[in-house]
This record gives sequence, C-alpha cells and structure tokens, in this order.
Amino acid sequence: MKLGEKLNFIIKKKGMTVNQVAIEANVPPSSLYSIIQRNSTKVEIGSFIRICNVLDCKPEDFSDEILAASNRDSTPILSHDEKQLINYYRNFNEEGRNQLMQQAIILSKVDEYKKCFDIEQDIG
Repeated sequence: MKLGEKLNFIIKKKGMTVNQVAIEANVPPSSLYSIIQRNSTKVEIGSFIRICNVLDCKPEDFSDEILAASNRDSTPILSHDEKQLINYYRNFNEEGRNQLMQQAIILSKVDEYKKCFDIEQDIG
C-alpha cells in the first residue's frame, strides 16, 4: 500500500473526512488531498506529524511506504525480522534493553553466526 492509500484507509477507519483531518492538523486540505490522490511522499515533516497525531498513529507506522517510495526497486530497507527486533527493543525497559544488547554482543563474537565481515568493525 502506498502512503496516500494508507492515509486514506486510516482516515476512513477513524470515521473522519480528509477535511476534518486537515482542519484538526492545521494543514491545508489541498495538501492532504494531494498526498492521498498522488500517493506523494513530499510532505513537510511537521505537517505529517500533526496528521499522525490527529489520526492517533505514529509517523513510523508509514516507514515501509516512505522507504519504498524513496528506494528505486521498492525493496524495504529493513526486513521483517529486523523490524521485529526493533519493536522488541522499544518495548523493553532500560534493563531489558541492556540485556538485549549484552546478548547481541555475545552472539556477535561467535564466528559461526557472523557474515563474512567483522560486525564490530561495521558498526563502529
């Protein structure tokens, strides 16, 4: 689904109109209609955040659509598993995040789990 299609879907799901969302987000209705009708990803970030706030969603909920639009072959940059790891990380408290990082460090030192490059060198 493209950005405009997804926005339109969420607007309808919330039982709102494009005009209502635009007014509440303090965005010109013509700009919101343009995003929806053209599936445009050219939107001012502040406006996009206000639209997301009105729709009670997060800008990162649209990451696949934005990345696909900016990527020539429309292949997402992050795999499903990578996104899942990020979600786990974000849902942990500080202690859980530290534990996850410690486990990742331990696994990164096991040769059989490494790709053909040095993980430590690539990260830092």
